Amino acid sequence: MIFSNFSGNSDRIKGGNAAAAMRYDFPYAEDSMNELAIHPFLFAFAERLAGTDQLRLSNGHLIGKYAGKEYDQSLHSDYSNNDLVVPTKNRKFIDIPIIVYLTDVTMDLGPTKIVSQKHTEPRKLIEDGVRGHDRAEYPELYEKEISATVPAGSVVIYSMRTFHRGSAMLAKEGHRIVQFLGFHTTNAPWLAPIDHSYKKGSDNMNKFLLHADPRQREIIGFPGVGHEYWDDADALEGTAMRYPTMDMRPYGGGPPKVSQ
Repeated sequence: MIFSNFSGNSDRIKGGNAAAAMRYDFPYAEDSMNELAIHPFLFAFAERLAGTDQLRLSNGHLIGKYAGKEYDQSLHSDYSNNDLVVPTKNRKFIDIPIIVYLTDVTMDLGPTKIVSQKHTEPRKLIEDGVRGHDRAEYPELYEKEISATVPAGSVVIYSMRTFHRGSAMLAKEGHRIVQFLGFHTTNAPWLAPIDHSYKKGSDNMNKFLLHADPRQREIIGFPGVGHEYWDDADALEGTAMRYPTMDMRPYGGGPPKVSQ
C-alpha cells in the first residue's frame, strides 16, 4: 500500500490513533492549506454563528484515511479533547468545529456519520460525562445516523454538542482527505486553543506569519492591530527585528527591513 507508512508530523498519530492514518498539524508547509484553514468565508460564518468577531482558531489538522485500515468509531462528541468542562448551549461561549472535505466521499470511503441533536439532547448525553456511546448500548441512535457522502469541496459545520463518528473504510482501494478546523470565542479560556506551542519559531510558523495579513495572524493569537501590546516601542521594534520581512506599519511600525 502506497500510504501504509505515511503518517504526517503530528504527535497524536505517533502513539497510534484509530481516527486517522495520516495527520499534519497547522501551520502547514503549503500556503494554500494555511489559507484554507483560515478561509474568510468559514471565519465569517463562524462570526455570524457566534455573534462576535472575537474568535480564535481552535485547531487545524489535515487528516487522511486509507482503504485497508480500520477507522470505525463509536458515536461521540468532540468536547472531551477540546474543552476542560462540557459545552454549554449558550453561544456566548462556543467552539465551532468544521470539516472540509478535500476528496469525494462515498459510502465505501468512510463517511462521517452524524446524529441530529433532536435525538441526543433529550437523552442528556453531553452531561453524562462519557465520550463514546457504543452501538450495543444505544442502537436507536445508530439507526438515526446521516452519512456525509459529499463531493470534494464540501463543508460540514457542526457543534461540540453534536454526536458523530468516523465510519469504516469498506472500499478495497481509495482514500479520504479532510481538513479539520474550528473557531472559538476568546472569552472562554477553558476551550483549547490551537496547539501550535511546539511550532513557535518553526519554519512553517514563520512562513505562515509572513504570508498572512494582520487579521489572519490575529486569528491564531498574534496581537491584533490596535492592541496595547504595540504601545511598547521596544516590543514593536523587537518584533520587527524577529520578522524583518514583515510589514509592521499596521501595528505602528515601519515597512519591511528586508525586502520580501
